[in-house]
Amino acid sequence: MKKFLAAILAVSIVFGAGTAVFDSAEHRSMKVYASSEYTEGTYGDLTYRNYGDYIEISGCDESAKSVEIPAEIDGVSVTSIGCYTFGSCEALTDIFVDENNTYYTSVDGVLFNKDKTAVCAYPRGKKDSEYTIPDSVISIGENAFCSCSSLTSVIIPDSVTSIGDYAFYNCSSLTSIIIPDSV
Repeated sequence: MKKFLAAILAVSIVFGAGTAVFDSAEHRSMKVYASSEYTEGTYGDLTYRNYGDYIEISGCDESAKSVEIPAEIDGVSVTSIGCYTFGSCEALTDIFVDENNTYYTSVDGVLFNKDKTAVCAYPRGKKDSEYTIPDSVISIGENAFCSCSSLTSVIIPDSVTSIGDYAFYNCSSLTSIIIPDSV
């Protein structure tokens, strides 16, 4: 299945016909959609893509300090958060999720999938120097901690079995991280 999805993604990138997004049901799986099949909009400090039957959060205002992921926008469920969505939000210290959102949740301002088995995004502007990933987590998403310059230590539990690409990229102050044998 992964090879099939990778092939579809590669063809769509070569021909410029698609956008890859995380499927929230399984953090690492991908879906490909033709780029003309959505409309864009804003919701507070967030930007989004409306695909008709679901909404993908695609970005946020660079100066936002706190954002809330709603359960739905204009009656359409928010089910997806695109790659690099919070990458330019250097001031972001907290991500909150509407309790009615069936796909995502947050704990202490950190974004997780609903069942808390995947860390999706740690806010770049969060000032904590240490972070302990909850024991329920089995995967750390792509770019999850990217450019979190205040972090000096991250504790990864034995429950984690995979770490996404660039998960700790540009964490300039990170001096201690122990990757368990389970990864």
